[in-house]
Amino acid sequence: MTRAEHERLLRAALAAARTRLLLIGAGVGFVMAVATIIGGCSVIAALERAEAPPAGALPQMVAPDPRGSV
Repeated sequence: MTRAEHERLLRAALAAARTRLLLIGAGVGFVMAVATIIGGCSVIAALERAEAPPAGALPQMVAPDPRGSV
């Protein structure tokens, strides 16, 4: 194998490794983005459930505390 052939094979191997790492990085980034979106949606849903009044309850006005807020 000549030096030129060796260099060409080495460059091809490096390009393939670089492409593989790029695809792996993109896949990891995509999975992290999806997990972030799912986590955010679950947090928003939990907050909405915590703030929602019980079923059938009428909205009520809350009188301010006469002692003032602390």
